[in-house]
Amino acid sequence: MKSMLYIHIPKCAGMAMREMFPLPRGVPVNATHMTLDEWREFFGKQFDSIRTITVVRHPCDRFLSAFSYLKQQTSEHPFWAHDKDERFALAQYHNVNEAALNAKHLLELPHFRPMTHWGVKDCDVVLRYENIGRAMPGLPKRNASVHKMWRNVLTPAAVESLTLAYWDDFCLIN
Repeated sequence: MKSMLYIHIPKCAGMAMREMFPLPRGVPVNATHMTLDEWREFFGKQFDSIRTITVVRHPCDRFLSAFSYLKQQTSEHPFWAHDKDERFALAQYHNVNEAALNAKHLLELPHFRPMTHWGVKDCDVVLRYENIGRAMPGLPKRNASVHKMWRNVLTPAAVESLTLAYWDDFCLIN
């Protein structure tokens, strides 16, 4: 039987999924956000005996979640130091709509990289965040940011900007 490897896309139920699919033995703890290609290189020929699973999320919801997550962090947060560059980049934006209008400038930051960056198209199993409760009953909530529904927060101009910036991700989920 093939072992299962979880490809962790930021803000797509990663911490909860990691509990169900822990990192394989010998993998450094800081190897949380690695692309499918990076995992393939890490495991070499052994990768052929591994099945991959990931979770994708509506790009507008994911963007709002990443923005809220980074804006809500305090110095007590376990990833405070790790996420400092992203928080610094977001400091220039007063709100999520302003950040969304400039999304193309954020695409290189780990929490804002398109889902397609992580190699999701080549994963064996792809689950939708919006359906995760039905697909995996009992999945715990971990590291969840608190925010309203994206439809109630983002302006039409912000949604249009995100659609352009994350076009491949929108194609992926539809």
